[in-house]
Amino acid sequence: MNVLSMRRQIDKLWTNVKCLGIKHRFQADISRTRKLLDNHDWLSSLSAIDLMRNLGSGMRLGSLLARDSVKVRMENGEGMAFSEFSYPLFQAYDWWHMYNKHGVQLQLGGSDQYGNLCAGMDAVSHMRKIRGDQQVGTDNDMLNATFGLATPLLTTASGEKFGKSAGNAVWLDKQMMNSFDLYQYFLRTADNDVERYLKLFTFLPIQHIDLVMENQRQDESKRTAQHILAKEVVELAHGAEDAKKAEAAHKEAFSQGTHTFSLSGLRRTLEMISKQDQMDNVDVNELELLAYKKAYACSPQATTGTTTEDSKKDASNVVTLPLSLLAEGSFPRVLHAAGLVSSKSEGHRLIAKRGAYVVLPNSGSVENPYGLKWEQIPEAISTTDPNHYLLDWEALVIRSGKSKIQVCRIVTEEQFENEGLTCPGWEEFKARRAGAGEQAQ
Repeated sequence: MNVLSMRRQIDKLWTNVKCLGIKHRFQADISRTRKLLDNHDWLSSLSAIDLMRNLGSGMRLGSLLARDSVKVRMENGEGMAFSEFSYPLFQAYDWWHMYNKHGVQLQLGGSDQYGNLCAGMDAVSHMRKIRGDQQVGTDNDMLNATFGLATPLLTTASGEKFGKSAGNAVWLDKQMMNSFDLYQYFLRTADNDVERYLKLFTFLPIQHIDLVMENQRQDESKRTAQHILAKEVVELAHGAEDAKKAEAAHKEAFSQGTHTFSLSGLRRTLEMISKQDQMDNVDVNELELLAYKKAYACSPQATTGTTTEDSKKDASNVVTLPLSLLAEGSFPRVLHAAGLVSSKSEGHRLIAKRGAYVVLPNSGSVENPYGLKWEQIPEAISTTDPNHYLLDWEALVIRSGKSKIQVCRIVTEEQFENEGLTCPGWEEFKARRAGAGEQAQ
């Protein structure tokens, strides 16, 4: 499943790269070859004896122990499993196989992979030596030698890293992070970072970026550069159509500032989703792949602040939730299920800090009846019922802070279950409900 998911993602990215190249008028006549290889094809037939006899004899224990990742784990007392410690051996063999079969001489990796890159270079040299290559390490070997290129890990201006371990992972897979959330993520880029990100993540010509930044400096409040960055990144990861939808969804959500919300925009979005539901026909393989992604996304090593459980989010930032979640006192649970907070407890704290908002039905003015007002979710949680805030009997619109808006499309529990959907806290909610029912009997 992991291989299938990665292959699809890379194919999608490559298609989008070609489209962006055409869009920004890059030359298309550059000679290039690309292949996507699965190391299972060669590792599955490699015996442990052959690996240790051929490659293991050239891997020095001192250099393996000197890796920062090993030293840190040993010094803080955590220790390290042998499977993890020996990982560079297999990664090094991968490089040797690709060098021997495909002539791969250069490997790129983040700076955290520096030790593995060096181990791979040593491994290729060792394997060449035991196969009788006399030029290894000589001045005449430059055209046949291997090289590693380590790139700095991406950080913000404050030094904060991106990634699963940092708790702010950015998923490129649309089923792990929808287009609207990806757009919003990069829209929140700090002014100190946006120019660098435009150069790193987009195919915009440098002259164009210079003009964008000049325009940005004239009025930073418009966040012109951030909007361009967000749209370009979504177009790269998800495609031009989803980028346009995410941009339109943002404009709909914030067209009237943080004081009102457009009811007409909400109705158009829900109508579009209803039509899409009628066209969807997901096969068994797609459902299995989705289940695999959901299981990985909910694992400890993949924890982020973004909901990744399949509650049917799309580029328009709509999540589908069951009506049974909505009851008197359930706003913290709804905030969690919608992905705006990581737990019910955090939902309680957000409401207590007066940082949670909900769109109030029938609150438009005479002049603008479709411009509905935002209202802080009352601190008297136990007596507040989310059902009273349903718009057109099918949607609940909530917000965390100034910019994290979530449109919740509400369906019956039967429909929710029949579509194979879930959301954060759903299984726990059902278990507690079942337990309460048994006690009542």
